[in-house]
Amino acid sequence: MPRESVYLKACRHDGFCRQVLAHELWHYIAHSDATVSYAYADENTHIPIPMDPEKQANTFAAELLAPALEVRHLSYAKICKQYGVTRKTAYVQSRSGSVRFKQTREHPHKKKKRSS
Repeated sequence: MPRESVYLKACRHDGFCRQVLAHELWHYIAHSDATVSYAYADENTHIPIPMDPEKQANTFAAELLAPALEVRHLSYAKICKQYGVTRKTAYVQSRSGSVRFKQTREHPHKKKKRSS
């Protein structure tokens, strides 16, 4: 029996396949031949996290499919079902949404005003 394509599985709401497509979409949108070369650097080469194309693509895929600020109060099972992502992505997004939400409400570098 032939293997089903990632695209067809994604159309059937397979979370992993949906993430693969979103991940690859980021590479298509954001990376030129010059910047995507970081993905193929020598294993001893240090790539700063913000420049790591794989990290960028994973973050984009997770945010596209299950925005952290929308899922921060949902259970992993509900995130998986409602947003069609894997449990790992549900876990990461639910936790990162809480952190991001706190940071937007109280900026860590902003000094608090003293009361007179």
